[in-house]
Amino acid sequence: MAFLVDLPASCRIDIFVFYLLSWTVTIARLLSRYLCRRASMEGVAADDKNATRCNTPCCTRASVHSPRTQNADFRLTSTASVAEENDDDNGLFSPVPPRPECPICMLTLPLPDNGTTSMSCCGQVLCTACVHENRRVIQENNARRMARYPDNPCMLRTRCPLCRETIPRTTEEELIRLRQKMESKKAYAFFLIGEKYQFGLDGLKKNERKAFEHYLCAADLGHVYAKLKVALSYLVGNSDVVEMDVEEATDYLVAAAKEGCVEARFLLGAIEHSTKEDKSLAYKHWGISASFGCDRSMNSIKRGFDEGLVTEDEYQRVKRHHQKANDEMKSEERNKYFADKRDKEEQQ
Repeated sequence: MAFLVDLPASCRIDIFVFYLLSWTVTIARLLSRYLCRRASMEGVAADDKNATRCNTPCCTRASVHSPRTQNADFRLTSTASVAEENDDDNGLFSPVPPRPECPICMLTLPLPDNGTTSMSCCGQVLCTACVHENRRVIQENNARRMARYPDNPCMLRTRCPLCRETIPRTTEEELIRLRQKMESKKAYAFFLIGEKYQFGLDGLKKNERKAFEHYLCAADLGHVYAKLKVALSYLVGNSDVVEMDVEEATDYLVAAAKEGCVEARFLLGAIEHSTKEDKSLAYKHWGISASFGCDRSMNSIKRGFDEGLVTEDEYQRVKRHHQKANDEMKSEERNKYFADKRDKEEQQ
């Protein structure tokens, strides 16, 4: 800072004012963000449906009446009567947790079969578009390093955007890492190994029995989608793996549905529809699932409307929230990723 001594007094004053204003703006932004988050938390805790949205620029997703909260309000009101009528539902129709968000882009995660990736390092579920963008940026940086330092480029390893662990370069490295995580009783590690056995991926021979055993361990450790996989095994039945047991499958589906699994809610509706004379509970399950963006549940609601089992008001309301849930799962980056993926598949 010795160079300031040689400057005229007016220049020193200008520099001082510039830094003062910069720090003032930074402090104001941090304070505004803190107040927005505090107001949002207080609003959610009080469950105030009449709370107004914060108008500060930095608060874009933390407000009480975001589209996700509006969908939750619909789900609560649509299931309130069923919860009162069924005292033995064991919390199945209690407030449904919202769909999880991608911790990178902070948008609602797509359904598991439509663009999500479970990281083998930390078990976090990210949208595939964010994983692809992270890999693309690292590849571009490596290309620039190669062009600038051809003799010693010092290439960067691809890392997880959350825990910053390096991504395994080979399937053998990934399997070794997952088995190490299994020794630490990580539920996601059992689930991912089970998927590899189920579909015969990464050099593992297809083995449905081993897949079921790994899913069962993951379900016992609390993995939501492992409970869905176990339920599907009991629903389908396989003499070599497990006998068909609808009651056992229903127990796993109920446990998964309580934690917000959309597919489990759809299957519960299908079981209710096929086994009970009263179809109202089935359409309640499908209405909740459709409000999360499940297309199969929305198709079931539409069939019920065509058959006269669902009123027009209920059908339009579910359709509106189904569209809103799908809009929440879309973004320019995700659309671009899926478009590029389709182009590559067509070229092949």
